[in-house]
Amino acid sequence: MSLRYAASTLASPWLAVGALVLLAQSWSSDQFMTGELLLAADNTALLVMLAGPVLAGVSAFDAARHFSPSRVGIFSRAVARRRESAWLLLWAAGPTAATFSVATAVRVAVELSKHGHTAGLPSAVVTVLLQMAALVFFASLGVLVGRALPPIIAGVVGLLVGYGVTILGAGQRGVRFGPLDLGGASVSRLGLDLSPSFIALQGAILLAVPLTVVLAASVVPPAMDQRMRRATVGLGILGLLLVAPVPGLPPSRWVPEPSPPSSCSGETPVVCTYPEHVRQAQLAEAQIRLYADALQREGISALVPQSVQEISRTYAPGGDAGTRSADLSHYDDTVEARRSLVYDLVTPVHCPQLVADTAPSDAYFDIVDRLALTFAHVADPSVEATLWPTEPMTADEAEAAIDLLWACDFA
Repeated sequence: MSLRYAASTLASPWLAVGALVLLAQSWSSDQFMTGELLLAADNTALLVMLAGPVLAGVSAFDAARHFSPSRVGIFSRAVARRRESAWLLLWAAGPTAATFSVATAVRVAVELSKHGHTAGLPSAVVTVLLQMAALVFFASLGVLVGRALPPIIAGVVGLLVGYGVTILGAGQRGVRFGPLDLGGASVSRLGLDLSPSFIALQGAILLAVPLTVVLAASVVPPAMDQRMRRATVGLGILGLLLVAPVPGLPPSRWVPEPSPPSSCSGETPVVCTYPEHVRQAQLAEAQIRLYADALQREGISALVPQSVQEISRTYAPGGDAGTRSADLSHYDDTVEARRSLVYDLVTPVHCPQLVADTAPSDAYFDIVDRLALTFAHVADPSVEATLWPTEPMTADEAEAAIDLLWACDFA
């Protein structure tokens, strides 16, 4: 099947144009350009899962037209059915998958050029490859449906099958394996990495289904009713495999990597951040030093950190006196970001009560609110104006409150 023939007779290759528009609209803002290569690639999964069912529907329409009863004689031989299914699959998934992968690669390259840290590059490449495999998977579902139904009905059924498989195949993160759990993160992935066992099994399934669909064409007879029965059986088996509680499968695509931040600078406080967040760190570090100087001048030394460590999804500093933490993944020096930073600097993230099933008492939140207000009252009036009005603490009260919190002595 030549390029000219495919472009003039198939609808599915033209989905690449829609994919390009979708990508451009989604990435017109700098929302997820945070310096993390894995996050930049993983976020594209949201768009892949939107495009996948549509691709299944359109490829089903194309396949139905090519395997229509009027062309039975052309595809009476198994080799012809296999060859035509393979070409349909190639032209259905190829242009859209290429568009997504190239656009995501450009996005990752821009992140790399801005920040120059390659730690997440291998995982980002694997993520892009899995997204391409997922689009091939969706196109193969369309080919399977289209071989058994008339064009219009095939398009509708293919779309519904695509959405159904998306829901079933997503699994339950941390509970049940899902071959269509492609990620789609919108928050930092620092502290996490791809699970090799999950990714290997996922890739095998996503590629095995298209291969099976093409090879199954050799045993599909030209009679329409038999094709429908075989397609129904195939989709039923696939559905059972997606929801079957098979023991021993990895339940999550992520594994923890609780590494401490490695880029440290300054003295009193020493500020340690992750190299992926160099842009955010430069803004936050300057603000932290302004805060420390202002608090020191006012004599509220209990609130002056000796060190500040950036946290990740799986790493938080211990409860050493004078050690504070901050989440800088989206820090941009706005009033909202500085308010979050102030709260971070008075929150004892090492305390088990903060991750327990039962929330801490109201007394804990009252103490944190007063500490944050005291901090902002001295160091950042613009943040103070956004906080719940209460009384700032004296230097002695702040010292007692910090000692209480860092000892995790609260209900």
